[in-house]
Amino acid sequence: MRQPNIEQDGNIVYEDVTLADLRHTVDWFSSYTNQSQYNTRTKVQGVKITCEGDRKVSQNPMPWIAVAVPRDLPGFMQKTPPEISRLVELPVLVKKYPPDRVWKDHRQSYDNVQATFLHVDADPKSQGWGWAPPEWQSYVGSVLVVRQDNKDLTPQQAEVLCDFCYDSMQLKFEASLEGRMTRDKVMGFMTKQRFAKFFKDYQMEQASFGNHWGSAKSPFDD
Repeated sequence: MRQPNIEQDGNIVYEDVTLADLRHTVDWFSSYTNQSQYNTRTKVQGVKITCEGDRKVSQNPMPWIAVAVPRDLPGFMQKTPPEISRLVELPVLVKKYPPDRVWKDHRQSYDNVQATFLHVDADPKSQGWGWAPPEWQSYVGSVLVVRQDNKDLTPQQAEVLCDFCYDSMQLKFEASLEGRMTRDKVMGFMTKQRFAKFFKDYQMEQASFGNHWGSAKSPFDD
């Protein structure tokens, strides 16, 4: 049986396990799996970025969860990496999780700022420049992120990539939309070298807080 619900009258109601509950169970066990399994032929490490609803259900405020992913799963992911990830030479593929029935009727529970900014349109010829597509602005939910090259992706790497899209790039996109910066100049900030420096600076900042980031691996380390 799944975790009981408490009705308004105080009665405890037990319900059957659903596929959504199984998803949380698999994620929980995957996050505690021995890291050595990711070096096998069948598994690769990906990252689940949780939405507001899943964070409340799991009572885990951190959105970054390492999960074991079958190596053939990327075939079922989106076909095109988010543009910024491609430009910084860390192309990733993303897939939305189905919503949990506990929060699926609450619009705010789908909020996933990290996944939204990961999908900001960085094509300088696009009319959507500087904005995430509509499907990534609302009703996003939790997402699974894997590297397109089938290498392991760590929670730290996913965190820095999403933070780069927001903290490093968002103000530059806004400046270009307001005519204070050219799109070509904005494009110059989205390179492998810029991202590698951002990762190193982020790592040093987090390590200074005692957050065990000293051994965080750069996505460009072989």
